[in-house]
This record gives sequence, structure tokens and C-alpha cells, in this order.
Amino acid sequence: MVLSWEQTELLVRTEQQYGAGDELRQRAWVEIDTAALAHNIKQLKSLLSPQTELLAVVKADAYGHGAVTVAKTVIGSGASLLGVATVPEGIELRKAGIKAPIIILGATHTLEQIHVIACWQLQPTLYHPQQALMFSETLSGSFASSRSFNPLPVHVKFDTGMSRLGPSWQQAAEFVRLVRRLPNLEIKSIYSHLATAENLDQTVMRQQQARFDQVIAQIATEMPLPPRHLANSAATLTDKALHYDMVRVV
Repeated sequence: MVLSWEQTELLVRTEQQYGAGDELRQRAWVEIDTAALAHNIKQLKSLLSPQTELLAVVKADAYGHGAVTVAKTVIGSGASLLGVATVPEGIELRKAGIKAPIIILGATHTLEQIHVIACWQLQPTLYHPQQALMFSETLSGSFASSRSFNPLPVHVKFDTGMSRLGPSWQQAAEFVRLVRRLPNLEIKSIYSHLATAENLDQTVMRQQQARFDQVIAQIATEMPLPPRHLANSAATLTDKALHYDMVRVV
């Protein structure tokens, strides 16, 4: 394509003003005020009881804000744990020197993922019996000789209405029993996810809360309760009764 003199002159002026090539296509950026972020974490912590931990979700590069920068800031400001969606996201934080517990909230189910999770000291979410058995058997097999004998910390998720990951709430207690019996695994928390916590109509949220409480009551008759968490950001701000032992905020 041949540009006219006027088009060429306009292109030159545009490049001078905004930059050429990739810079022209990538003019957007986000500036993060880490002091403001630290302040927000402290404000959230002030809403929680001393026994309730704060898990900061930093998946998707902390929603585009820079996972490493955000993770270091929130841990330094009072968050106890970090949540990511994938194994590579967890590895990125470990490579940056972050020592805090990192929970993988998304699905993991391959032998390679299990090896990497154990090597990088990440903590997976268990959501299916076959997946839990695979984790236990892999950590009991030939891979076991290359790692410490400490059980792998895991988090058990069940579905109360989100319809994303985990067995139904009616089958949740049985699933927790299974995971508890499996060697090389240690349940660090049990949790579910609210589907409509942002809605003014709390009908669905309260139904999920009731289902969660029912499962917890059933488990409590059989074993010491691990930490429980249900609240996302909206629920954390809505009702302290939803805080349990941990909240997950973004």
C-alpha cells in the first residue's frame, strides 16, 4: 500500500507522539500504588476476628496488576496465604522468593502437575475421588524417594451451588473421609464457593451457607475440623458469620 503525503505525515506525527511499532499498540498500563494496596489489606484485616486468616487471590497476574508485586505487598500487610488458579502461577511466585502457602484453586489432575506441585511446595485443591487417589498413589510411588516424607498439604472443595469444582454437598462428607484416609495427604482446609454473594437478594447465598454448615456439622462428629472457608470478597464485606476460619479476597 502506497501512502499519500498527508497519510505519511500523519503517521510520522503519531509515532512521534505515541511511539512506533509495539509501543504504538501497547500504550495502556496500570500504575499500582502499593501503599494503597497495603492499606486495603489492613482495612480488610480489621473486619476479621484474630483467628480468621486472609487468603489473597492473585490469579491471572493478580487480575492484571502484577502477581509478584501484589503478592509481596499483601503478605507483608497481613495476608496469610495466596491463591492462584494454575500451577505456573504458583511457580512464578515461588521463583520470586515468596514463601507463604500458595493454594491452587483450579483443577490439577496430571502426573506432571502432581510432581511439580510437590517440588515447588504448592497446595492443590482436591475436588474428585479419582484425583485424590492419583495424588496419593503418585506420592507413594517412585516419586516418593525424591521428596521429603512430609504429607502434601491439600484443600478439599465441595459444591454448594456454584457448580464449578467439587462433589455435591450431599456427597462432601464422604469425600472428606476418603481424603483423610489416604496416605501422603494432609487436609489443610475445606471450602466451597459462593455463586451470588454480590447480589442484593441473598436467597441463594444463604442456601449455600446452610448447605456448607450442614456438611461441616456432619464432619465435626467424625474428626477434628480443619480450617473452613466460604466467603469471597463480597461475602467478606457482607456478614461476619460468613468468615469462618478464612476468607478469600481479590
